[in-house]
Amino acid sequence: MPAIILPPTPPPADKPGARDHYRLPLRVLNDYHARPPPFLTLRALKWECPQPARSEPGEMCQCKESCRGGCLNAMLRIECVSARNEEAKGGSVNSRYANCRCGADCGNRRFQQHEVVKTVPLREEGRGWGLQVLEDVARGQLVCEYLGEVIDEETMQARLERQQRERPHDHDHYVMELTTGLYVDAKFKGSVSRLINHSCDPNCELQKWNVKGETRIGIVALRAIDAGESLSYDYQFFTNDGTKFLCRCGAPRCRGTMAPQRLDGSAGGAHDALRGRTRKELLKRAVRLDKGRVQRLISDGVASKRRLALTGRTLPGERAGGGRP
Repeated sequence: MPAIILPPTPPPADKPGARDHYRLPLRVLNDYHARPPPFLTLRALKWECPQPARSEPGEMCQCKESCRGGCLNAMLRIECVSARNEEAKGGSVNSRYANCRCGADCGNRRFQQHEVVKTVPLREEGRGWGLQVLEDVARGQLVCEYLGEVIDEETMQARLERQQRERPHDHDHYVMELTTGLYVDAKFKGSVSRLINHSCDPNCELQKWNVKGETRIGIVALRAIDAGESLSYDYQFFTNDGTKFLCRCGAPRCRGTMAPQRLDGSAGGAHDALRGRTRKELLKRAVRLDKGRVQRLISDGVASKRRLALTGRTLPGERAGGGRP
């Protein structure tokens, strides 16, 4: 075995070109910077706490052949469950979660059928890792689902406190509210959606959907997105001092902070369908639905414009020093 001879003294730090100065091979550095920080990829929410009882899907939609823009379930952000499929499985039309009589052409089963867009991670200047689409995306299309470990509030607080105590320089947080008292933590386990950056003029928004009685979070296109574009949504981070969370999105309408500019309850986006006649008709037809769920939909404007909720004084994603704005 050949002898290893070390220099008598460490090379000066101010002379990186010194002969004895240790440097990683360029291929190692390139390989490190070519990949986002590792995480365990999930295809569904991973429950780390007791799962609550599922809610009822409500009455059947009135669609005949396929469920498109006028589907009552879609307006209420409830995915259709085919009565035909339930019958084929030996169930009945009145199966607990069956709420649609359409067949395979329903068009309102994106979560169940994993109808997501092809994406690839990429570096965004001054913002760390981001996510880019590899295909054209239509307005209202599901881009991907926000996945992670589902934890209760006690576990969430314990994790944040432990991170602050053991890794005080780690400011990366990926916690998002799922329902009251339940949170999705994508810190170590999740989907590529955890890489999406903030923007004050985003091309996507977060939406909560009822899928077979369970709440799931989707990232949906606010407008048509061309292949090659980076994805973004408004974090709407709540803080008493917005200057501590500066935004570097570069949008013409950038407000300079990730904190919300105003909380007026304006919904926009997919909730435009609830205005005027359509809104009245929706309420009339939804009279048999659970009142709490209908009221939650009507007042969902604020929630749909927020980051579905950040916990404490934490910021989902990486901060400026760690990569994201």
